[in-house]
Amino acid sequence: MLRTILNIILAEKNILLVGHRDAGKSFFVQQQLIPFLQQQGIYVRYFKNMNEDISSILNKEVVVFDEFEVIEDKKFLERLHPEERPYYRKTYLEKVYTWLAKAKKISNKRIFIVTRDKEEVDNLLRTTDFEFADNVEVLEFRREWVSTIE
Repeated sequence: MLRTILNIILAEKNILLVGHRDAGKSFFVQQQLIPFLQQQGIYVRYFKNMNEDISSILNKEVVVFDEFEVIEDKKFLERLHPEERPYYRKTYLEKVYTWLAKAKKISNKRIFIVTRDKEEVDNLLRTTDFEFADNVEVLEFRREWVSTIE
């Protein structure tokens, strides 16, 4: 999977890495993916969430945003969880829109790490257009990647 991600980046695409809660996404990215990309001569900057200051990003860096949120599946989530009204609180949505605007201003290649449940992952895998970035390839994170080094 490391080479797949490398090839996507080299193809000038962004990546939405979506997986289940506590699946090991952050560990994989920090302990395996980032060192691998650095070995390939790619500079990487990791941000644990969108609240961090991103003003020091260099043009040549691939930027990783952990704990990212998307809204392209908002209506799907609301239909899937009708008992949770509203699904997103207004204050949280305001934060998300701020994060998305922040992400959109960056021209670097980006890797966005998003958490969703299984049926929600499947829905995002079918999403092809995202407001916060162009040329986004959605990859489903699998727990077995954590122990697999290509």
